[in-house]
Amino acid sequence: MGDGQNGDLRLDIDRSLDFLKQIGASSQDWVMCYPYGAYHAQVLEALRQRNCRAALTTEVGIADSNPENALTLGRLDTNDLPKETCAKPNGWTRQILTSTWDLA
Repeated sequence: MGDGQNGDLRLDIDRSLDFLKQIGASSQDWVMCYPYGAYHAQVLEALRQRNCRAALTTEVGIADSNPENALTLGRLDTNDLPKETCAKPNGWTRQILTSTWDLA
């Protein structure tokens, strides 16, 4: 979505929303995953106009729950987390446990 013309990107988004409607999914409060992680200001504006609730980039990181950042959320891939159930927590796991969750 980073290099397309504005009309093309709006058409792509509208086609995706039409598909969601066709399969009976809600087109309110929907989530976008950027193709190849690419986005720019016009994409963000088009998503806001179409009631997109959140959008995921390919930037590795823990999503910030601040609503101002809702359309540029980072994410973790399964390869970023321990693969064995007995593995020690890695940096991402420790960051989530210490900064996001109050386990007390």
